[in-house]
Amino acid sequence: LVTLLGPPGVGKSALARAFAFADERAANGGVVLIDLSAARNDQEARDLVGRTLGLLATDEETFAAGWAAHLASCPSTRWVLIDGGDAALRTASCMMQVVLSSSPEYSDVKMLFTARTTLGLEEERCLTVGPLDTKPCAPGLSPAAELLVSRSSVWTAPEVSTDDDRAALEGLAKRTDG
Repeated sequence: LVTLLGPPGVGKSALARAFAFADERAANGGVVLIDLSAARNDQEARDLVGRTLGLLATDEETFAAGWAAHLASCPSTRWVLIDGGDAALRTASCMMQVVLSSSPEYSDVKMLFTARTTLGLEEERCLTVGPLDTKPCAPGLSPAAELLVSRSSVWTAPEVSTDDDRAALEGLAKRTDG
């Protein structure tokens, strides 16, 4: 179990997904990706996971049993990635503990958690992901500005064609990341 720690926007989610999906064994459904970033508390997290995976999520014990049954129905699982669980640490911890305490068939399942704080589990290893560099790489944008452009491209395709555009993006990246 590895937790990627760091402030919002430094690339924890992208890094975790890159690790998980780069594993050849994870192809064809080998990654269980749970995005908890929309949950404001543990109950919302259980409801979100329940709707996503078709689990009965009324209370923590029922939820844990449903999560264990879901894992058992997915023998090809090689990675469990719980993303953005800051507001639902108890639920994320419960999910990771189910994997850790499951039968030997899950002994090679790798687990990643992204957050600003740890789960507090004994088996957890933490890696801090620092802020992205805001110094431009010649020629081009800084890593922070590149991430800003790539994320904003989901909604619109920003043109970065002038020095003023670059300066505006670099300024925004520095204020956001630094």
